[in-house]
Parts: sequence; C-alpha cells; structure tokens
Amino acid sequence: MKWLTNYNDPQGRTFKIETMEFVKGNMPTQYVVYAFDKNRFNTHDHAQDSLKMAKECAFDEFGVPVDSWHQVE
Repeated sequence: MKWLTNYNDPQGRTFKIETMEFVKGNMPTQYVVYAFDKNRFNTHDHAQDSLKMAKECAFDEFGVPVDSWHQVE
C-alpha cells in the first residue's frame, strides 16, 4: 500500500509512505517513510511498525501534518 501527502514543503521535498512486507521469517509489515529532495532523489527512509507511527515520524522529522496523508494504492 502507498500513501502520499499534499503537504507543500518549503524546501521543495516530497514524501510518501509505503508498506514493506516480508515473505520469509516472522517479520511484521513495516511502514516506510520516504523523503525526496526537489530533484526527486531519495534522501531519507525510516521504517516504522505502524501507519500511525510512520505519520508521526514524518511530522517529527519533516513537519508533514499527520492529517495530510491519503492512500493511493
């Protein structure tokens, strides 16, 4: 699954959250926060244990409002 935000970052960055599911082992699904610079280069990725934690991470690290996310896939 994937979430995008309509947040207008002052530095021109864009953000997304995607799930990462593991086929082998007992690893739970992870929610990864990605940050891209204005040239669309991936500058950060932070794995979290829940969607709520991923949204809070994006807010704490980059100021992305928690309520600005919408699911696209």
